[in-house]
Amino acid sequence: MKRRIVTTALVAITSLLPVLGIQSPSQADSGMKWAQSTLYGYQSEDLVGPAGSTKISDIITYFIPPTNDFFSGESWRFHITRYLGCDPRGKTKSECPATGIGPWNSNVRTGNPPGAGTACVSLNIDPVGVSDCKSYGMAQASYQHGNFPGLDLSKAFTNNTWLCTEIQTKRGSGAWTPNKNDGYGLRACAQLHV
Repeated sequence: MKRRIVTTALVAITSLLPVLGIQSPSQADSGMKWAQSTLYGYQSEDLVGPAGSTKISDIITYFIPPTNDFFSGESWRFHITRYLGCDPRGKTKSECPATGIGPWNSNVRTGNPPGAGTACVSLNIDPVGVSDCKSYGMAQASYQHGNFPGLDLSKAFTNNTWLCTEIQTKRGSGAWTPNKNDGYGLRACAQLHV
């Protein structure tokens, strides 16, 4: 008997795109870039801007926590970093350090995000499949919605710039730490290039 396990993250993002005013025919779109972990959640990022340019008009990021009480007792925020000269994917933050301008942080939030995201796990044993879906909320932040004070997208970025988004958490008066504090982080990254 053939067995296979398929893990997917299903998110109702496509219904949000017209509401957010994303991507007219004259716009370039990096496409949703995802990083996922069963312990630390699902992080995504989308860069939107004029076609054939390294200028962007919006950074849209989403996060789906892995449990109902993932942010209990913690403050949290989206954190954007910039990388030049190296591809940060699969590298530690010391192997490919953030450079230049930034980082940029979203407004601080507390508690789990409102319901809108669903994580599903499917077990398929041919010809029968079983699926288990949970909804733990979905957080969203966007430059155009004013969620990143201090971020200025009025100028183009250098060609081959990488922008990565991750969640940072803080308990009480402690320091801000990455959601996945292992040197790599749970970062969704997209490259700007022409």
